[in-house]
Amino acid sequence: MIMYRVLAIIALSSFLLLTFPKKSYAVWFEASGQAVIQNNNKKIARQRATQEAIKQALLFAGASVSSVQQMANGLLQNDQFEIRAAGEVNRIELIDEKYSNGYVTVSIRADIFPQDTTCRASDYTKSIAATEFQLRHRGQARVGSLYGLGGALSRRIQKEFEDISNHTEIKILKPFPLIAEQFLNDPEQLIEIGRDDAVQFILTSEIIDLSLQPDKKSKLAFWKGNKQSRNLTLHTSLFSTTTGELLFEKTSTLVAPWSFKARQAVDPNSSLFWQSDFGLATQQMLTEITQEIDQTVSCEPAYARVVNVSNGQLTIDVGQKQGVKQGDELQVFQLNQFFDVHNRPRYQYQIHPVKVRVTSLFNNSAVLESIDGAFLANIQPNDFVVRN
Repeated sequence: MIMYRVLAIIALSSFLLLTFPKKSYAVWFEASGQAVIQNNNKKIARQRATQEAIKQALLFAGASVSSVQQMANGLLQNDQFEIRAAGEVNRIELIDEKYSNGYVTVSIRADIFPQDTTCRASDYTKSIAATEFQLRHRGQARVGSLYGLGGALSRRIQKEFEDISNHTEIKILKPFPLIAEQFLNDPEQLIEIGRDDAVQFILTSEIIDLSLQPDKKSKLAFWKGNKQSRNLTLHTSLFSTTTGELLFEKTSTLVAPWSFKARQAVDPNSSLFWQSDFGLATQQMLTEITQEIDQTVSCEPAYARVVNVSNGQLTIDVGQKQGVKQGDELQVFQLNQFFDVHNRPRYQYQIHPVKVRVTSLFNNSAVLESIDGAFLANIQPNDFVVRN
């Protein structure tokens, strides 16, 4: 039996993610594999190291990998990789090969192009922190006294995620507004919220327009006076709290009849409001936003954070409620940002060589231990785990 160990580091350029449409970019992943040279057989050690480096790169890129090994007389004769489903490999290159102290280290680079129509949706529910809808023009809320509409919309969209979302949940509803520009100018604030609130995404929302729009008086029913409609324009943005990247942005607009009297105060939390024509149209808009966000992140990997390390055990911030199961196998990694010579942000995924398994399960947390009893060194709170 050939023994080997793996230490893989993957570098991902976020510049490509930000420059091209999400489903039309290719990304270079770099990974290293290391294997023990046994019985002076460098060929087999080299193949093992290369195999593991390619496997790690493909799995992190979202491809499904199967390795078919044909063995004869205990010697590796052929190693064939089959790439399925969520990723297409344009090219794999060998970029470095080093022999030292009985080990061979092979570095590869894989050019991976995500397919448009397929992805590997995660089984785990991804968590969102949502901020209150900010009202841009407060004076527009005077008619109907809708000054509390921002909070009502936030609670309503949280309920929509609970009812219809397949991949996401609004885990935390922050009782104050934040707008997208704050995070675009200060992505570190996003990462801090993700760390403090144990969420993978943050949703910001703004009410851009809430103005009245009077309809023309009907010539056939002039005695009824003017009918009024009301505008509603919402701007929503979804950010990753892992990298600070803007993942989703949409401006939604509607015009619906406003059936209340000019001086009538309307509680935006009441059934009177939500059963009106304007309320029903608003509800439909929130449903559409929820569905689009859920679809957008469906193929994003579900990351969880390590919140505690103690006595060879890791505690993570997802559990049974998010779909974690007893015995699930996970990979631990660190995510580090750096800037290249062109001042473009890049992210480096450093994968821990020891895989872990869920041994204890709770509603919103789980305890992990190494699969083979290996020592879990160099793991600390705020490292990440992802399902294999």
